[in-house]
Amino acid sequence: MKGNHYKMSRNKDKYDSASRRQQIFLSQEDIAAGKKTNWSGLEITGCVRNISPSLWEFEHLTALYLNDNQLLRLPADVGMLISLRTLDLSSNKLRSLPAELGELIQLRELLLNNNFLRVLPYEIGKLFHLVILGLMGNPLQKEFMNIYNEPNGTQKLLTYMLDNLSCESPRIYIISVCVYVCQVREQLLSRCASVCDCVGVKRKAREKRLPKRESFWLSYGAKGILTM
Repeated sequence: MKGNHYKMSRNKDKYDSASRRQQIFLSQEDIAAGKKTNWSGLEITGCVRNISPSLWEFEHLTALYLNDNQLLRLPADVGMLISLRTLDLSSNKLRSLPAELGELIQLRELLLNNNFLRVLPYEIGKLFHLVILGLMGNPLQKEFMNIYNEPNGTQKLLTYMLDNLSCESPRIYIISVCVYVCQVREQLLSRCASVCDCVGVKRKAREKRLPKRESFWLSYGAKGILTM
């Protein structure tokens, strides 16, 4: 296991993902002496395609570097890393991002440069502490990039996304309620059908036990033609 000390070197024009980090490794002597690392950052680089689910258990992480890999998707479980302040996903093959990114409310730096992103989840607007947002090298829609390229573009884009998130939420709620109502209606209709079938079976069984005349009167009485 390694402990990391990070020295970030950013292109001041929209913060390219190029960075330099100094790394300190424990020697075998240190390990044998029982020395432990007090690390809060983790770097995984080298053509990685999939991330182990155990990574999301490291809730103490404040910095996670997954740049320069072959990641096609970012699992929703990333939202479990609630202590993250830096997340670098640059130079992967991401085409979309999970809405759970909006749960990382401590995030200060989010680097998404050089992916295949066309849209961003509006939940990113909830990242009130975000200072650095790297989006260069993505085929993002003009509505995002026009705002992003303005002076103080990061904060303006976050505000825009938060506003749109507020508009989308009622729609999602209404759709969810409609789906729920339809499901309940189907369940009630199914139960009514079962009850009617049960009543019909019992009535037929009763008619078989009745004398012919009583069965005749019962059948036509049920139809409202005759009354007993």
